Amino acid sequence: MVRDCDVVPRKLLADIHKYELRNTIMRTYSVREIAKFLKRTQHHVLRLIHSGDLEAVNVAAKSAKKPNWRITDDAYSSFLRTRSTRPDKKPPRRKRRDIRKMF
Repeated sequence: MVRDCDVVPRKLLADIHKYELRNTIMRTYSVREIAKFLKRTQHHVLRLIHSGDLEAVNVAAKSAKKPNWRITDDAYSSFLRTRSTRPDKKPPRRKRRDIRKMF
């Protein structure tokens, strides 16, 4: 990684920064893709977004009438982690009470 304080021509430095930014961009999914992954409808995914269960970013222009939601890979994986089921521990078996002690 090249730091700004190193002696490097500005154009080369700008190209390096673009390359670094390009490699740090996260993968995002559309509502349609998430619906396909979850085998649900797009309306179901939109309900998850509006309820706050699934984090999403609206990338539509401010003047747009309709939102354009994008879900990051981290948000999708954290959603799956919260929705995953783990087998519950079985409660310990109750000991049989000795009937003779009761009488």
